[in-house]
Amino acid sequence: MPVPLASLSQLFADRFSEQARSRRYLTVAVSGDGALGKSTFCTLVSRHNRKIRTLSVDGYIPSRAERGPERLPLGDELADYSAVRRAVAGFKAGEGISNPRSYDHVSGQPVDVGQSIAADTNILLIDGGLASIYLPQDIIDYYVLFDAPDDLRRVVRMEVDLSRGYTARQFDRNWAEYLSIYRRTSAMQRQAANVIICLSEHRLYDLIEVTESHSS
Repeated sequence: MPVPLASLSQLFADRFSEQARSRRYLTVAVSGDGALGKSTFCTLVSRHNRKIRTLSVDGYIPSRAERGPERLPLGDELADYSAVRRAVAGFKAGEGISNPRSYDHVSGQPVDVGQSIAADTNILLIDGGLASIYLPQDIIDYYVLFDAPDDLRRVVRMEVDLSRGYTARQFDRNWAEYLSIYRRTSAMQRQAANVIICLSEHRLYDLIEVTESHSS
C-alpha cells in the first residue's frame, strides 16, 4: 500500500542506523530523476538521527562560466562527480567534508551557502540524480532509487520547472532531454538499487525491496 514519504523516512532512519552498527561509516546513494522526492527524503531521514547527514551533488554543478552559457543542467549530469567521489572516499577514511558551494536552480549559478560535514558523522546520504551510476560500490554501501511512471514524472517535473521560472514552452523543449537522460540511465540505476521508492498518485510512495545489500 502506498504511504507518505514521512512514514518511509522513519523506516529508513532505523534501517540505516542498524546497518551502521556493523561498520564505522555507512554511505547511501539516493538517486533518481529530479523532483521525485530525493532531497525531501534525505531531510526527513536526517531529522530522526543527528548522525545522519546529507551531501548534495548540486554543490558540485559548475557555474555558467565554467560549463558554458549554452549548457543548462537539467539535473546533475554536469556535476563534477570526480570531486564527489573524492569527498565520499575521504569521508569513509575518517575525514570531514567541506564544500563551500551550493547551487541555485533558479539563477543557474552556484551560491556561497555550502556544506560542511564533520568527521564525527557516521551515516552519509549522497543526494544526486545520477549518484548510483557515478559512485561505485567500493565507496557506497547502499543504493536508494526514486522512480515514477512517465506521466507522473512529467507532471511533477513541470511543476518544479515552472516554479523555477521556466515557461511551459521551455519545459516542453527540455522534456525530451529529461526523458532521454532517464531512459539512458534507468537500467543501470535499477541494477544498482537495493530499494526503489516509486512515486504514485496523491504524492504517496510504493516501496520495492530489491535486495538487502550489494555489499558484503
